[in-house]
Amino acid sequence: MGFSNIYWGFLFFFDFRIQGFDILPDVIGYWLIYKGLNELVSNNSHFTEAKKYSVILGFLSVFDIYQVQMPIQQFNMDSLTGVMLLMGIIITLLDLLMVFHLCHGIAELAVGKCIFELKTVALNRWKYYLYIKVATAVVVLVALIIPSLVILLFIPLLVISIIVFVLMMSLMKQAEDLLGKFGEA
Repeated sequence: MGFSNIYWGFLFFFDFRIQGFDILPDVIGYWLIYKGLNELVSNNSHFTEAKKYSVILGFLSVFDIYQVQMPIQQFNMDSLTGVMLLMGIIITLLDLLMVFHLCHGIAELAVGKCIFELKTVALNRWKYYLYIKVATAVVVLVALIIPSLVILLFIPLLVISIIVFVLMMSLMKQAEDLLGKFGEA
């Protein structure tokens, strides 16, 4: 079913690297999300929109499979190129649009089946996702200005990010379970 694929897709967004290589490549996550959304597009236009963004993000994420490792002490504006910064902003915006449409698609389906609790959960998870992305952008900006704060800000942000991704996975499981009973997932 569609939400099950999306659930597994979010798992691949956990960033575990060994010598710069992502052992859970985002490109696989976006492919799984695309596959799940492909099963859901007939339900509402939000899933169609999210699917479009998943294709673009899947392509762009190929370039993130390997990252050059850089010690925290060397983190500064000189080490970032304008292209990398611009690409990061574009990816973040597209990712936010994909998750917006995914969560609002779930909310719309939930309303259609009078599962108002799921609607509330979906819209709240969207907000959490948005907040963590905004917080990440703020931390990156602060790190560019005051690199020594990176460690202090990074650890809580990492923990909260993991919690938000687990909550997103939980939303997919809830949608699969609750909407699946109605033959919609």
